[in-house]
Amino acid sequence: MRGDRAPYLVGFEAKGLIHPLLGASAFGHAGAAGADGFADPHSGLAYGYTRRRAAFGFTAPENERLTAILLRCARG
Repeated sequence: MRGDRAPYLVGFEAKGLIHPLLGASAFGHAGAAGADGFADPHSGLAYGYTRRRAAFGFTAPENERLTAILLRCARG
């Protein structure tokens, strides 16, 4: 990734490149105010997150931590 531009594939963000713990086939899209969502066909996981308050910019820092926790729990 270069700068704050996300890699896209067929209209979705390539989430496997954004979150290295996900598989290469993971896809999703970030939304306004820090919302985020993805599906990872390899692991069978799906994630959706919205915020009560808007984040500064379009990213919410807790998404990285929540995604890592989700993947750790799924892997046992």
